[in-house]
Amino acid sequence: MCLKGKKVKVSLHIGEAETKVSFTELKLEYPLLDMRGELVVDHETRKISLELTGGDIDIHSVREEALAFAGDNEAVKNIFQIVKGGKLSDVVIASQGKSLGDIGKMENLVIKGNVREGNIFIPGPELDLEDVTGDFVVEKSTLEGMNIGARLEDSYGQEGRISIGLKGEDAPLHVETEIKAVAGQIPPLLKRLVENENLLREINRVTNVKGTVAGKLSLGGRLNAIKADVDIHKIDVSAHYKDTPFPLHIKNGSFHYDRGNINMVNLGGTFGSSSFSELSARMSLGKDAHIEVQSGKILAFLREIYPWISSFEKMGKSLKDVKSVSGILQVLSLNLKGQLAMPESWVIGATGEVKDLLVDTTLYPEPVEVNEGFFKVVDKEFFLTHSKVKAGNSSLGISGSISYIMTELVNTDIAFHGEIGQESLQWIEKRVNLPPEYSIRPPLSIQKAHIAWKKDSGMSFVSNLTLQNGPEVSVDMILNPEALEIKNVHILDAESNASFRFGLGDKAINFSFTGNLSQTTTDKIFLHAPLAKEWIKGDFQAHILLDQPEHSTFQGVLEGKNLSVSRYLKVPFNISDISLHADTKSVRVDSHILTLSNNHLSVNGEVKASEDGFLFDSDMSADGLEWDTIRKTLAIEDKTEDKRVVNKDEEKDVDESADKGEEKRFWDIPVKGTLRLAAESFTFDQYTWKPLRAHISFKDVGIRVDVTDADLCGISCTGLIKVNPQDILLDFQLLSRNQDVDSTFKCFGNTKELMTGRFDMKTQVVSQGTAETLGKELGGNFEFTAKDGRIYRFGLIAKLFAFLNVTEIFRGKLPDVVKQGFSYKSITANGKIEKGILNLENLFIDGSSMGITSRGKVDLIGEKIDLKVLVSPFKTVDFVVEKIPVVGKLLGGTLVSIPVGIKGDIENPNISYLSPSAVGKKLLDITVNTLKAPVEIIKPVIPGGNGKESSSIK
Repeated sequence: MCLKGKKVKVSLHIGEAETKVSFTELKLEYPLLDMRGELVVDHETRKISLELTGGDIDIHSVREEALAFAGDNEAVKNIFQIVKGGKLSDVVIASQGKSLGDIGKMENLVIKGNVREGNIFIPGPELDLEDVTGDFVVEKSTLEGMNIGARLEDSYGQEGRISIGLKGEDAPLHVETEIKAVAGQIPPLLKRLVENENLLREINRVTNVKGTVAGKLSLGGRLNAIKADVDIHKIDVSAHYKDTPFPLHIKNGSFHYDRGNINMVNLGGTFGSSSFSELSARMSLGKDAHIEVQSGKILAFLREIYPWISSFEKMGKSLKDVKSVSGILQVLSLNLKGQLAMPESWVIGATGEVKDLLVDTTLYPEPVEVNEGFFKVVDKEFFLTHSKVKAGNSSLGISGSISYIMTELVNTDIAFHGEIGQESLQWIEKRVNLPPEYSIRPPLSIQKAHIAWKKDSGMSFVSNLTLQNGPEVSVDMILNPEALEIKNVHILDAESNASFRFGLGDKAINFSFTGNLSQTTTDKIFLHAPLAKEWIKGDFQAHILLDQPEHSTFQGVLEGKNLSVSRYLKVPFNISDISLHADTKSVRVDSHILTLSNNHLSVNGEVKASEDGFLFDSDMSADGLEWDTIRKTLAIEDKTEDKRVVNKDEEKDVDESADKGEEKRFWDIPVKGTLRLAAESFTFDQYTWKPLRAHISFKDVGIRVDVTDADLCGISCTGLIKVNPQDILLDFQLLSRNQDVDSTFKCFGNTKELMTGRFDMKTQVVSQGTAETLGKELGGNFEFTAKDGRIYRFGLIAKLFAFLNVTEIFRGKLPDVVKQGFSYKSITANGKIEKGILNLENLFIDGSSMGITSRGKVDLIGEKIDLKVLVSPFKTVDFVVEKIPVVGKLLGGTLVSIPVGIKGDIENPNISYLSPSAVGKKLLDITVNTLKAPVEIIKPVIPGGNGKESSSIK
């Protein structure tokens, strides 16, 4: 330690009671200080006391010497680690003890003074304070400061208090000061003062902080565990929050942070062009961070806000069809609470209004305008009142409520009135897939309407409508997952007064019609008068119980003329004349003409309700029936079509389990009885039966169709079809007697002359399986004969002759079947059908110039063929004898036969020579027995051949 004196004056006084050393002047050049005081020793108590007072003291120079003099004294070290520089004035140093050693102990020492131009370091948060002023006291190992003013970079504190323990790492610390801060310093300062992870995470999302704040900063606790309190009462701050497009500018209000809790009171400011005011909120930043907003007002310009909101992943999915939103949203009161990280679960309360709202969406062809509307949010329910909505040429007043959980709607209840124009009506019709004939005649005036929807219960709709120069219409209906119930539709004008009810449930159907409805009225409602093109009248009720048919009831009379039945019933009939007469348990149906596409039908019969089900007995006659029309009318799936559905640019799998459920439901309907069908014609694909008569029976086990009369191109097709939930059974007999071959081929669509002659056919076809496996299970017997004709364009024969014509035996001797035809005396064929394959046991063509015998298989489903053929020319022996005399002697009167194989696609098979050894005994025996002459199978001679036993062409 080095002390450099400048001037020292000391006086000593020794008395009986005490000894006193007086320092009347004590000036040092280093360290720089000027003090005076006295040291007193009390002889009686043996206590020693020291008191020094001084003026300006240079803390920096004293600090260096004090640290050198302190040695291991922790308190002294800590004092001068905190107090690093400045000027100390009005200093008082006092101490007392029983020895001079006690005088220097920290616990006995009291130091008071006033600091200016100070430099103080606060451990813990490690704050370097400059330009420090104020009063300081060191007493009992604690440094305390009062009336402190200081600067931290560009921020200033005043009227502060400091209390710092001087012993130990866990010494107490308390700092309290009024501050005026540059806002940019706040985030880094808070990072040093705060340990809360949630708050630090939010601080890291804040950038480009500008402005000023004023308030109070308090630090408490211990040096190794400091807790900060921030109380801001004056704010003018702007900053960017992560992913926000505009800076958030807070202009007024107060902010308080205390141990992981944030309180904000009456905050006001702007966000882009939008603004907020009177916003008061609390945030708890603990493990489960929560937020609670007690009050607030917001004025939002949606054109600016919407693009930012829609950029969020969760919001973007639900708003994908909304292209733009503009207008003003004014929140007059706001409160909410919930977990900070789960905004979708917040409980929100708000009131406000929207003005000049304009929504442009892909869902509607015109932008939707809301001139004004008032809203209220309570818990999970949104209320809208006095809202005026305009879209295209439609204008509505809307009030209602919407309930939601998370981001999912659970309930809506909306009332509206106004006028719907043509564009809006067309859009609605397209959205609900309304058939064109049900297009409403615009405009549609709605006096009042009410629609309610619940997630698990379905939808209800009640409305009173008026059409331009048209009738008054009231509608009351319910639609839910289990049932459709039209509780009442009432139509009233000068010509009509009709009420209609319809209910469709899982086990019950209810229907009623009362009054009269004319075409004049329906013309005013619909553009195309889809129902009553003339009239419908009566008083009729039906209550149908599918699981208890005996309790079903029918009552009344219903008559109609020139009616069109809805496509939604999958029966788009035009009914020229119909009447229903019901008497409790039965209904008599008389319909003179039903027009189904181009087919005209007449139905008469009766339906009775009994314990055994719904029993019917009816007759149907028709000028013609077309299967394609029936399939489309009844929406029967074409099983060969791809099981995928394309909707716009998306595709999805068809739910086949739903199809099976609908199929099962059909079989559960307790319908029994007989329908006697008589049609002048029935067309399936390209084939037409004339006539068709059948008995169709509905029984417990399924449906039985007995075809009693059906003729297809001169072929009688009678038989049986049985259909049940498991499979389908077919058993048909195909018979033909002395029919003209050419006319039959032309009837099947082959206009070119293929073949002449007359034929007989007797075939039985039997199969049992599902709709997909019927062909593969096909079985039966086949017999065919033809006589006295010629074969012209029959492809297989023509190709066979072209193949044989390359041999020396046939060169130039085979006829041109296309021009000359191949004359035959008879053709016989028989075989069996097994698993969709025709096993051809015997085919023989007795031609004028040769005989052709064949056996093999024809795959009727796969359209494949595999035949072995023996061709036996009657006039080639002389040629063989002339060219090969030795062979001629051997043959004698034996016929020559050439073996050929035909294999591949029926339309274009491969033909090849076979080895004589490849011909089976059965085929040879058939040839011999049929020709009634010995047959010798020879190897043909092929010009330029290589001696192989066979060759082929394609």
